[in-house]
Amino acid sequence: MHPSNADILLGGTQDNGSPKTSSATGNSIWQNALGGDGGFNAINPTNPNEWFAANPYVTIVKCELGTACNDAGFFEVVSPANLGGDQGAFYTPYILDPQMPVKCWWEPAGVADQHQRNRSAATQQ
Repeated sequence: MHPSNADILLGGTQDNGSPKTSSATGNSIWQNALGGDGGFNAINPTNPNEWFAANPYVTIVKCELGTACNDAGFFEVVSPANLGGDQGAFYTPYILDPQMPVKCWWEPAGVADQHQRNRSAATQQ
């Protein structure tokens, strides 16, 4: 959910992508922000144009286009490749750190772990 606009939502629908709407309190129109297997998702509360979506096995992608996010706008920031091969459940839960949203927390392979998104994003470019 967008931190200041209740009309803007990003969802995750198992096997049916990550839908978005910018009209949640009215006549909602939903479109896919990201196709594929939609898992856990988040909107950065300090920068609402940063949207995060999860794909299977600890693959977290980011888009910096807010409501204009689509398949082409997402890029990988966390994956088993930059976690030393660690994997989580098919839909691995994660959360943006509420005290410091430049970090996200997840639990791959049953062990609590953290990752600084900024460092990960820089290694992917």
